[in-house]
Amino acid sequence: MPDNTVMRVEQVRLPKSAQPIHVLTIEVPTLVDGPGLDELRQHLDQLHADSPRLDILIDLSGVEMLSSPAIGLLGMEHRRTWNAKGRMKLCG
Repeated sequence: MPDNTVMRVEQVRLPKSAQPIHVLTIEVPTLVDGPGLDELRQHLDQLHADSPRLDILIDLSGVEMLSSPAIGLLGMEHRRTWNAKGRMKLCG
């Protein structure tokens, strides 16, 4: 059975850090409208439900193309995280 995983979430705790960092790795080359974007939204909503003040790192190293709605979602997520006194960073 093939693995249809689009994203993976890990929790990392750095030394001397009270707050864990949630690392969300996107494992598809294109993030456009449809199931991938819906899955990203669901992961982010679940992370915020579990931890209101969220430190999150979104790893885009495997992504070659983002659609305009995906960029908009990342922008809205940054604002939501900032308003909750959390931090969001992108890498890759």
